[in-house]
Amino acid sequence: MIRILASWPLERVVGLGILSVTLMFALGLGGLAHLGHRTLTWPTTPGTVTDSRLSRSLSGEKERYTAHVESSSAVGGQGYRSQQVTRRSSPPDEAFARRVLARYPKGRPVQVHYAPATPGQAVLEPGTDAFILGALAVATVVLLVGGGVFVSTFRPSSTWPGRRCPGTPSPQGAGGVRPS
Repeated sequence: MIRILASWPLERVVGLGILSVTLMFALGLGGLAHLGHRTLTWPTTPGTVTDSRLSRSLSGEKERYTAHVESSSAVGGQGYRSQQVTRRSSPPDEAFARRVLARYPKGRPVQVHYAPATPGQAVLEPGTDAFILGALAVATVVLLVGGGVFVSTFRPSSTWPGRRCPGTPSPQGAGGVRPS
């Protein structure tokens, strides 16, 4: 494998590298987008917010704020608890966390969206994140560019009989005579 890569032009190796890294990134983002999108079709059940508080932590020298919201619900007579408000990402700032807490005070009745196969997996706000969709769009563009760089390093060849692409040797020998 190393010999094959060593014999390739640098542009082909770079194109393959771009394709590989971006494909892994795009698959991860696609999975997150799919999970978020699936929550839009989940059934709902009545629930109650059982805990609603602000959590503060230090990340390096920066303060991070998180809205800790827990809800309880029942599906098929079985009780469940969830600590996930949404599948979307959330900024770690205090103002955002306080807005989430204002929407979900302790004791508030809520509609809980739950996964039919695993009702313990639930969210209060279904959907996916615009940031994830934007990053997925950028990854798709980078995949196309990387694919173009990779493919452009291969020599063109014609499958039409009697046609040659520029730079390919003539099927005839020296002097224009076909070798026998």
